[in-house]
Amino acid sequence: MKVVHCLGWYLPDSSGGTENYVRALAREQRAQGLDVCVMAPRDGDEGACYEHEGVPVVRYPVPEARSRAQQEGLASHGRFDAFCVALQEEAPDVFHLHSLTYGAGPAHLRQARRLGARTVVTAHVPGFVCTRGTMMRMGREACDGRVDVEQCVPCWLQSKGLSQPLLTPAGALLRRVPFGVAGFLPGRAGTVLGSADRVRGQRATMRELAELADRTVAVCAWLRDALRDNGVPGSRLLLVRQAVDALLPASDRGPHLPEGDAGVPTLRIGYFGRAHPVKGLGLLVRAVHAASRQHAIALRIHALTGSEEERAHLREVRRLIGSDERIRVMAPVPPEQVVSTMRGCDLVAVPSRWLETGPMVAMDALAAGVPVLGSDLGGLRELGEPGVTGWLEPVDDLERWRARIETLAVPGAAKLSWSPEHPGLQTWPELAARMLDLYRELT
Repeated sequence: MKVVHCLGWYLPDSSGGTENYVRALAREQRAQGLDVCVMAPRDGDEGACYEHEGVPVVRYPVPEARSRAQQEGLASHGRFDAFCVALQEEAPDVFHLHSLTYGAGPAHLRQARRLGARTVVTAHVPGFVCTRGTMMRMGREACDGRVDVEQCVPCWLQSKGLSQPLLTPAGALLRRVPFGVAGFLPGRAGTVLGSADRVRGQRATMRELAELADRTVAVCAWLRDALRDNGVPGSRLLLVRQAVDALLPASDRGPHLPEGDAGVPTLRIGYFGRAHPVKGLGLLVRAVHAASRQHAIALRIHALTGSEEERAHLREVRRLIGSDERIRVMAPVPPEQVVSTMRGCDLVAVPSRWLETGPMVAMDALAAGVPVLGSDLGGLRELGEPGVTGWLEPVDDLERWRARIETLAVPGAAKLSWSPEHPGLQTWPELAARMLDLYRELT
């Protein structure tokens, strides 16, 4: 059986959660005897072919220049013919799409169906449902996921800086704007009037994906529910959570927060993830910085920076750290060393400011037997159980995060009813086997 995994970015150019999911899944599927290839766009007019960890990778060209029709989503990207030729040469039995982007989306799924492939879509991020991309209404609270012009337009425009008094009537007014009007207006006026089209397009794209995909996979329960509520048929919608590299034996798992009396134990906090504003790293740094110096605390930041926005945010984080010797920015950790590095931490912090769909870093921490201090929303709420596997605090609540960190730094103060057999965690070989069963069912 030949399987092609297609996504919007790939290693070594980009190293986010979706890329590492596909990397690990493709690796295990090859180990289980599948013929696997990864396809992903490459900016510019030239493609490329190479291997990554023994898996063939085909990068098809996607020119940066876009026509009006391409900008409006009414036409596929430039050099789409190169993708079509490459896909025909691969001749997959199963085409598995993992992104919803300009360079990897419905048009690519449609072409795979034309070639006779069975199709699977895995939704990894909030952007499959949310126009804003975070599932945080007005940037402050978790959204119910209902894609609607009147609800979504004010939220989208607020993210673009529209004045607060104009947001409330915007949805009701723009609902009446005919489709396509924004295409004739430049600048900010086009952005405002085009927001209704953007929301309508988001919902239409979800429904198109549901029609083109033989199965749609959600990696967390809230995302599954949001897709279902927006028209993805429940009969073709599956919940299959992400995986971890390995589960430590039950006897080796369990929290090891400072409890001894010898000297002054240091609370070792680890941050593993992208240096993106939605990941909440700035809040974590401010919380540690605000913690009383009578507590021994060490925050070690292992941040990834794959974009200019992330590099700029990490520079801002360094500015926030200033001369605080308790906080250090370390080198990023290779995927194969994440779990062993986490074992040197007393807890892993995941202060996300958006609805995570795992996240994989929290799953790795729990698999390694390290408690998680995370934001109380999204996938973190599904994955963690307060008082059992860690602690959940309100998103962006500096005072609550500071207080929790200070409490955890007191020897003997933090007690967990740790469950070494944490439900819901699976390894990559187990996930690969489950996907193989799905592919066989379809073919």
